[in-house]
Amino acid sequence: MSLVSRPFARAFATLLLLSILLPSGASARDLSGAWISPDWFLPGTRAYREQDVRKIARDTVTSLADGGIDSVFLETFLRGNGICRPIVTDSNGRPALLTSDSTAESFPAYPHLNWNYRVEFDTMLDPLQIFIEEAQLVGIEVHAWVHLFYWRMDNNDIMLSWHNGPTVWAELMETYLRRQASRLELLSGRSIRPGYEQADQQRRGGEITSATLEKAADIFAKGADVRALSALLRENGFRPATQPMGTLVAEIIKAGGERPDFLLLGPDDA
Repeated sequence: MSLVSRPFARAFATLLLLSILLPSGASARDLSGAWISPDWFLPGTRAYREQDVRKIARDTVTSLADGGIDSVFLETFLRGNGICRPIVTDSNGRPALLTSDSTAESFPAYPHLNWNYRVEFDTMLDPLQIFIEEAQLVGIEVHAWVHLFYWRMDNNDIMLSWHNGPTVWAELMETYLRRQASRLELLSGRSIRPGYEQADQQRRGGEITSATLEKAADIFAKGADVRALSALLRENGFRPATQPMGTLVAEIIKAGGERPDFLLLGPDDA
């Protein structure tokens, strides 16, 4: 069973429409741009500070400028995390970091890019500002690129330790799993699950349980560790191939659970 995010599908359609409607020819400004991700040059394998980020940003934009690039689309909020912390204005009108607020918790910054940013001339020197300043020096404009809804990759080879953080997707999945756990708990008292004949139910053998779904929900409450999910499924007699989330949803449906309304599901045999 393949899974596709409805928001992802809508976003792709929107980008395709914009590519058709955007002006072209003499009325459009020519640019030579590049989309870049901080993962490429600021990986979460170590902690960074202002001087580290500034040197790396300078080297990066200098290399891009030498290659004829004049515009950069920089990933600033990806995989549910920002490359810098939210900023507000304090009582003196100066920028300050947002702390211990629900909004700050909803927009967490990557731990390796989260230090006590310095304020200079009423400007917060966070990773984004540093990158903007260094890019301006070599004639490059920086445009913030934002993933409003992050669809977590179900791929253990691509997912890295610092990618696993809170996302809207994880919250939706956690809510769905806890609701299905309650549903299966109620259904477990019935002799025949809805939509199945008794003989077929006996022939199917092991099914996903509400206890397993609660444990899966706990995994998504912390992020979406697909390795942990794969291990959980194996411990309970299921053999996920490369898509543990697809296996999980398929087993929920087989056991009489609801189909998730925030996903497009492929054929059951896909």
